[in-house]
Amino acid sequence: MTASHGAWFYHRMVGTQTEFLFGRSAVGHELAAMQQFTPPDLALELAKFGLAGHAAAPRLVLDPACGDGVLLEAAGRLLGTRTKLVGIEVDPALAIRARKRVPRAKILEGDAIFDFTLEADCVLMNPPFGGTATIGRVFGHEYRKRLGALNPHAKGPVDLAAFFLHHFAQIVSPGGTMSIIAPNTLAQGATRRAGLKPLLAKGWSIYRATRSAPWPGRAKVSVCIVHLHNGDWTRGCTLL
Repeated sequence: MTASHGAWFYHRMVGTQTEFLFGRSAVGHELAAMQQFTPPDLALELAKFGLAGHAAAPRLVLDPACGDGVLLEAAGRLLGTRTKLVGIEVDPALAIRARKRVPRAKILEGDAIFDFTLEADCVLMNPPFGGTATIGRVFGHEYRKRLGALNPHAKGPVDLAAFFLHHFAQIVSPGGTMSIIAPNTLAQGATRRAGLKPLLAKGWSIYRATRSAPWPGRAKVSVCIVHLHNGDWTRGCTLL
């Protein structure tokens, strides 16, 4: 995505939020449903097991959909100051909150998939919930097509989480980890074929996973939590 397209994406999102606040469009309801902020206890659990996949402290931890910074805060509690914490957030208001919450972190503003080229040892993420149909309605069909062009495995109704997995697997260093909270469709059907299946075929390993659990918030959705290691994993796998 070009800088101008990134700006288009943000203004599209803000416009939809405004419509929702003033009751102008049902699309706003879908956007609100996509944004599920990670509870602090769950954030600490994700960070704990995401970092457990490292023999030594990672050099850089990235949250590509950092919201108000709760995952970065959790990682910071478990790590020394030598590890860099980086977050990406498309909403400037949330980026400000993240900077206040985690002063040591570097918070970038923009679209995590299209606007930045980064490298990381550990990725912790809770990307927005939503399938390709919802993405098209909320963010526009042009954005959906751009996502599809990046992932040749994406065919049919694919959740946004699979696009995050596919993209950020490419920037994690060998021996690094990637941990994600996503709807439990991540391990099912077209979303599995676009996300987890090609990663495992490329040599990634799942070392811990929760197949399905109710979201600990207002949203009536079941989620899975998956921790992946970039390479062979020989220390045993925990499936819950």
